[in-house]
Amino acid sequence: MSMAHQHDSEHPHKHTHHHHGDECDHEHGHEHHHHGDECDHEHGHEHAEHSHIDPAQMRVRRIAARLVVAMALLLTASWFIAPETAHYATLIFLGIVMEAAPWILAAAVLTLGMEAVLRDDWLPRIARRTGWFGLPLVALASPFIPTCECGVVVVLRGLLRKGLPLPHAIVFLLVAPILNPLVLLSTWVAFANWEMALWRGGLGFVVAVLVGTIFWRMNPATALVRGNDCGGHQHHHAGGWGGRAERVLGDVFDTFLFFLFGVGLATALRVAIPASSLDGIAGDPAIAPMITMALAFVSSLCSEADAFIAAGMHGFALSALLAFLVFGPMCDIKLLLMLRTVLTPMAIAKIMGTTAVLVYLGSLITGIWI
Repeated sequence: MSMAHQHDSEHPHKHTHHHHGDECDHEHGHEHHHHGDECDHEHGHEHAEHSHIDPAQMRVRRIAARLVVAMALLLTASWFIAPETAHYATLIFLGIVMEAAPWILAAAVLTLGMEAVLRDDWLPRIARRTGWFGLPLVALASPFIPTCECGVVVVLRGLLRKGLPLPHAIVFLLVAPILNPLVLLSTWVAFANWEMALWRGGLGFVVAVLVGTIFWRMNPATALVRGNDCGGHQHHHAGGWGGRAERVLGDVFDTFLFFLFGVGLATALRVAIPASSLDGIAGDPAIAPMITMALAFVSSLCSEADAFIAAGMHGFALSALLAFLVFGPMCDIKLLLMLRTVLTPMAIAKIMGTTAVLVYLGSLITGIWI
């Protein structure tokens, strides 16, 4: 007892220090923990507030602002060009818009019904079971979802939300505006025979499946714009017809802004490049398909009416006209800009560059027989 008492008396500060340290650690621990909770809580609120800002909405606002600026520039430019040229450009612009607008609305209705009917796991399950053969199956099934390139992007976004894999979506994007029954029918009427319609559908089918095969392993995380994820995750945020309608109308609004910008650009190029300047090279079998593909890209015609334009392009070989009829629905100015709501610029460049090469080569090969 005396030794213990002596030991305590010799080291009074040591015990006191440890006791005080425990209290300090305990108090500071509580303070630190409480402060951390407050920080986490505050940051959580800040994160929640920022998460409410939809990147798609911000993108639409930027595009709308650019569209207003572009329209202001067009109005300003109209003061410095001949009235006849301005009138011609106005007719082209309104003609393309009036031709395409009904199809964009029809695509919205089709997408709304598709989202209501298709179960979330159907498309991913079918794609897994069919493997690569799912690519030609998507192409063969596309006539049952009839759309042209004016409305294909709206339908495409709905299919991606339902879980259609990216390679299959690429095939649908490229081939649906060509295998549309009304498109093939209009081609038959314009050329007065089924031969050009069959060549158009056949080459479009082959090119679309080849492009889907080439990009079979394209990473959706780097190729898709945020909000278009494959796997059907987006639609769970709002159910029922109201939620579906809100999503589809958002797609239409987002796409239509890019569409108008593309139509304006196409109009400017069509006015600036007269068709008569191409007459001298129309007969060259190697260059003519490039020229007609460029015309299809610039003119941005609806695939249900472009056959009548192609039938009147005298001087071009049928293989060059085929390149016009296949490449136009797959890639034109307005479609390229509308795709910015779905794909990243790099993905668009890769897909459309590959498509252009395959269509050109396909037109040269088919030129042996037609």
